[in-house]
Amino acid sequence: MEAAAAVWRDNIDRRQGLVHPSPAYSGVWLRDSFWTLAGLGDITLSNRALGHFAAARLPSGQAPTQFTAFPRNPLYRSDESTLLFLIWAAWQVDAGGPHPKRTALQAALTYILQQSSHGLYRSPRGPYTSWLDSFRLPADDTLAYNQGLYAVALQCARQLGLKVKNQDVRAAVAGYRSLVDRKGYLRFSANLDYHDAGALTGEFLSLWLLHRPILSDQAVRQTLAGLPSFQGGFRVLTDGRGRYLPRGSFTPTLQPGDYQNGGSWLLYDYLSLAAGVLHHVPGMSARMEERLRAEFRAGAVFHEYLETDPHNPFFSGEPPWRDRFSWDSFVVRVDQVVRSAHRG
Repeated sequence: MEAAAAVWRDNIDRRQGLVHPSPAYSGVWLRDSFWTLAGLGDITLSNRALGHFAAARLPSGQAPTQFTAFPRNPLYRSDESTLLFLIWAAWQVDAGGPHPKRTALQAALTYILQQSSHGLYRSPRGPYTSWLDSFRLPADDTLAYNQGLYAVALQCARQLGLKVKNQDVRAAVAGYRSLVDRKGYLRFSANLDYHDAGALTGEFLSLWLLHRPILSDQAVRQTLAGLPSFQGGFRVLTDGRGRYLPRGSFTPTLQPGDYQNGGSWLLYDYLSLAAGVLHHVPGMSARMEERLRAEFRAGAVFHEYLETDPHNPFFSGEPPWRDRFSWDSFVVRVDQVVRSAHRG
């Protein structure tokens, strides 16, 4: 894919093992690095990059969210970065790459277990609690996105040779399933019945890396049916009735349809749609193709997101300075997973 090749050529410093999210960002983030390098599949480069984050972990085991000036000035947020650290390490080893140091992995496992209570991964009120870092969580909560990653990360830790109690895995899996609403869809969090296009991320990762589902076919189908649609994909975060959230729910304030206030994000659209394909939900393959057509309507370039409010001057696009977004290149890997499932 031309857009992915451009990202892997222009946004990755192979000598240092760093991933630039796009020209709009100067820092280096763990989540962007994982998605981009897992998409590329270069194990040597992956190990180099993963090593930077392992070396910068706190004594608690928490991995840095980002380096503001690579490889210095790490920032630590109460988000999903340490969960992804373990998932990244498991993918790397499964793909035939080096095994990270056990001390770093054990420290990460200890940290994520300390963030959970009765199987639920707890996120504190305020911003920076997940990749939806501009959203201000109004109270301590459990996010479906983080909970899904937690359930996968514990099982990945076990695959990496760490001792993980069966009861902890069962509780994490049950916690993810418990966020399926009475209406049948996987809600944004335990406290908020919002629609979240990233909520199925853990389900895709489980199907890809662990080769088994966590959620039922019905839960995935109902979640996808409830997500507000946009050109094959979705408006990423909306309230329980599919409406944009108030501007003040975000820091900084965000207009309807802009950025994380209901913008359409290719990576999370694609992960959710692919989870639907793998759960045999009709029409999801066609929607994956439709979403790619929307992404490349103006040329072979990955956008950070697409504006979804028709009143916005950048509707169906974004400000050009946000173009060439690295983590969208993971769609190449998603396509491979879906094709492999069809062959099987």
